[in-house]
Amino acid sequence: MDNTQALVVEDNDLYRNILGLALTDSGFKVSYSTNGMDAMKILEGIPEVIFNLIIIDHTLPQMNGFELIEKILDKKIKFQRIIFLSELSNAEEKLEKFQTHPSISLLSKDMPIFELRRKYFKA
Repeated sequence: MDNTQALVVEDNDLYRNILGLALTDSGFKVSYSTNGMDAMKILEGIPEVIFNLIIIDHTLPQMNGFELIEKILDKKIKFQRIIFLSELSNAEEKLEKFQTHPSISLLSKDMPIFELRRKYFKA
C-alpha cells in the first residue's frame, strides 16, 4: 500500500487519533482535518492525489458531514470510498440521496474499531 491515501475528518481528538492509528497500522498515509471547510481545502489543494478512503464524521464544525459529501460530489473530487460515521438514527434516511454512489457507506460510530478495520482497512 505504498501510496494509499486516507483523509480522516473528525473533530473528536480521541476518535480521530484512534482512526489514524488504525489506518497507519494498515499501511495508509493519513491526512487529518477537524472540520468540513479544512477538509475541502485539503482535497482541493492537492488535486493530483486520489484519496483511497475518506472517513467523515456527521457532526462537524463549519460544515457537517452531509454538506461535505455534497461538496465533494459537486466538485467532482476523485476518491475511492467514503465512510460516513454517525451516531444519529436518521442518518441512513439523510444519506439516501447518495445511494447512487456505491462507494459511500454509512457506519455507526458504535462499531468497534477492529470491525471497521477488518472491513475497510485491509492492508
